[in-house]
Amino acid sequence: MLDYPAVKNWPIPDYRLLGDRNPLHSDPAVAEKAGFERPIPHGLGTYGFACPVYPGETLRFELNREGAQIAFRARVKERDKVVLDYGRAEIA
Repeated sequence: MLDYPAVKNWPIPDYRLLGDRNPLHSDPAVAEKAGFERPIPHGLGTYGFACPVYPGETLRFELNREGAQIAFRARVKERDKVVLDYGRAEIA
């Protein structure tokens, strides 16, 4: 197991400059209405996580060696929510 703290002051870039006008990324009221605690990072900044990881949360990586591969998943420690699953890394 490996705990990795997400950056506390993670700057959420203003993707509106790139044409993304989705208020889910910038408006707290819209995010709350959609069921999120606060505005969520844009998908481009989440590394493909299955659900949002908020600034200041801790990612707990669970690693398991399986021969020449490492299977892994990550969960948000504070919410016990899996955000990355079925990961694999090949050991060369």
